Amino acid sequence: MKNVWRSQADTIDFQDKDILNILYENNLVRDFLSSDHSIGISATKGMGKTFLIKTKRFQMQSEENSGILFLPKDRLVDVSAPVYLTSGQITLLSNYENWVDLWISLVGIYLLSLPELSNLIDEYDKKFLPNYVWDLINTREFSGIFEVLSIVLLEDNKALLMEVIKSSSYIFNKINKIQRAICLFVDKLEEPFNRHIYKIYSSSKSSQGPINQSIWAYSQVAFAEMTYRLSARNHVKIFYTIRQEALIGIEQISRESSKIKDTLCQLSYTSHELFEMYKKYISNETNENLCNYKERDTNPHIAFLDIETMPHRSGINESLWDYIYRHTLKRPRDVMEICNDLCRHIVNDVGLCSKTDGTKERAIRKWVNENSTVFCRTYLYDIEPFMSSNENTFFVEELLDLCKHLNTNVFTKEALEQACQKGNIDCLSDCVACDKTHYFSALQNIGLLGVIYKSNGEPNTYRCVIKNIGESVYESKKQTLVSGVLYYVHPGLSNIIKQETDRHMLTFTPSKLLIPNDSGVVDNDIVKKIYHFAISQWGNQFDKNIFLTSTQRGGMSIFREEVKSFLEERGYNVFAFETPEFPIDIDRKENELGQTHDHCINTLLSRCRHVIYLFDGDFGGKYSGSDFQNYINEEK
Repeated sequence: MKNVWRSQADTIDFQDKDILNILYENNLVRDFLSSDHSIGISATKGMGKTFLIKTKRFQMQSEENSGILFLPKDRLVDVSAPVYLTSGQITLLSNYENWVDLWISLVGIYLLSLPELSNLIDEYDKKFLPNYVWDLINTREFSGIFEVLSIVLLEDNKALLMEVIKSSSYIFNKINKIQRAICLFVDKLEEPFNRHIYKIYSSSKSSQGPINQSIWAYSQVAFAEMTYRLSARNHVKIFYTIRQEALIGIEQISRESSKIKDTLCQLSYTSHELFEMYKKYISNETNENLCNYKERDTNPHIAFLDIETMPHRSGINESLWDYIYRHTLKRPRDVMEICNDLCRHIVNDVGLCSKTDGTKERAIRKWVNENSTVFCRTYLYDIEPFMSSNENTFFVEELLDLCKHLNTNVFTKEALEQACQKGNIDCLSDCVACDKTHYFSALQNIGLLGVIYKSNGEPNTYRCVIKNIGESVYESKKQTLVSGVLYYVHPGLSNIIKQETDRHMLTFTPSKLLIPNDSGVVDNDIVKKIYHFAISQWGNQFDKNIFLTSTQRGGMSIFREEVKSFLEERGYNVFAFETPEFPIDIDRKENELGQTHDHCINTLLSRCRHVIYLFDGDFGGKYSGSDFQNYINEEK
């Protein structure tokens, strides 16, 4: 039973025209689809670039554009297999301008090899083109520009490659003479060099372009510049996709950076837009792939899985969509892959689909969390080559090693700093001056660590924000952690931390309190509870720290001192209120009983793994503080 949750657009071919029915258009998508000039899509993996460029072709071919020559002929888009470069080829392609000229020549060779355009090339042109380029054009009809690229590189001949590059001016003029409307669709420009991110090494800036960039980035930006140069003067329109990461430092790569950006649709979706996409897919789903198809147009949650909310350990119910969205990286593919698994394993299981005893909810948790963990692991490995300016390709390995030092998924800034020191040998205490890996700054920059902060313009209001991965900054050697009250990891990363702590037979206790995976206001009481939980979990790290307290009757103070001495002789650090070593909060007055109570509890939570409470006849005094009053009210 085929469902609509198509996470792999690579399988879409000429027979899949029904994709037009499930297309969701936000403003960016609408601009791309309505463009009548060359335009590219830039986005991170999983944003639906391939789906959209194939939809663009379907749409144009269905609009009675019979006079247009759509290319490639035998498939919807031109794509490439991995390409391997020799040292000589790397030397030539370490120069950005060579890339621009190469793409112009490759496009021209492909077009001029087509029978439909054979009238544009004749024996006269042979005088001005190298024999190798002339033979490429006239000996066969190519299936696409990547086939031309592959053949040229397989020659492993630096001189022949240079002939192709130097032919760009003449070929550019030939392309400008094309009078027939042509639309060329090129996908996955990052993939030829995905097998290895080729770095450019040279002390000479003239040989490596304006900055020391990667061939992986040069090839994509140069293609975008080539289409900009071609689009203004002829009938050839090129639609293409590139990775958002290739645009890092584009201002230093190309003089035409602003013009290139103007010809790019930098794809992104809001949570509302992804929800509308989710609803549209459900409304187009077949009856057998919905638990309650009669509700498809009124309640998408009930229609899909026949439940509206997911119970949470905090006692607060969460809508099914909010639960799914919170576990994604805010990409369409994530939504598709989660919903595809839910459809296959729950909707298509007749017995499970009708369960009302919590079994279905547990199954939903299983598949959503498994997908979320895979999303995060894959994402980390995808961006690893960009996480450092040097040849550090071990960011993920180092990050996974750090995970074993984390015993929860919410942290204070102090906890993050101390965890970072555990992950970095000989770490400097001055984070700004430290040249080690700043793991938590990096995680925040790539959208896997959120922050809860006190709003400046709104008194007594807390907000949370977690960066969209499309806004990622790929830097791991600088301290850029945004100041906040608390920090929390993405649910998928939380699952990874649990896996790593389990592997090392260490404990991991996540917060049961719900934090949204988007920007917004967080309830003050929830922030306070998360804070208390975070400092208590960090306090659990201090195995040798003991908080010692007792009732005040009889000779308890003498007995308490004896216990303290006994413990200290055995290597424990004892925190006891009456001793000079007890850490006093200078912002509190010791003689105010309520503040003293709060200070003692906070010290216990944040600094001690163990507590010893000595009783003599009663349970001590009544709590008089304010920080923990909400817990008492809940118990009542």
